[in-house]
Amino acid sequence: MKSYVKGREKDMIRKRSGSFGRYLRWRTMLSVTVGFGWLIFLVIWLFFYASRYTGYQNLGVILASIIVLSVINSTAWSFIDKSKSWKSIISTITGLVLGIFLVIWLFYYASDYTLLTNFGVFFLSLLLLAAVNTVIWIPKRSSIGWRAAVSAVSGLGWVIFLVYWLLVGSAYYNLYQNLAIFIVSILVLAAVNVITWLSWVL
Repeated sequence: MKSYVKGREKDMIRKRSGSFGRYLRWRTMLSVTVGFGWLIFLVIWLFFYASRYTGYQNLGVILASIIVLSVINSTAWSFIDKSKSWKSIISTITGLVLGIFLVIWLFYYASDYTLLTNFGVFFLSLLLLAAVNTVIWIPKRSSIGWRAAVSAVSGLGWVIFLVYWLLVGSAYYNLYQNLAIFIVSILVLAAVNVITWLSWVL
């Protein structure tokens, strides 16, 4: 009887292993095929069409192709954790919306603005994305919960500062001065997070 049960268990393990192997194989083949297709598209676009458009528009097209590539692969490889499925879905949707917004901005509007203004728009869009995902994913009941909240808030504050500076303050300073201010803002952000997490690490 025991040998029969063990035999049945081995058969079930083989079947599960075989189905999982097939599960991985077709997804791997799909990812490889899509990856090669993406590279072929980039070669064709850059060789035949890119010269007809501005640098921002070409960047928008490349970003759009990356979004399509990501959607196909994430759909194929998604393993949904039921306990966090709604969080994953919201994060995916917000990321997709951000990508679509950036494609539209780069293709139709970016050429009418300066490089710094475009950086400001980019950081502002990241700010909105980070705000939504921060609210969703920060652990509410955990020993690191308040530290994660401080890191998230300080990061959002840093992005807000960068957006304001790029859109308003940067025009009054030269490139090197703006770079120095950017480095100082990173140092302040790093100091806040080091102080926050040092007690937890030690």
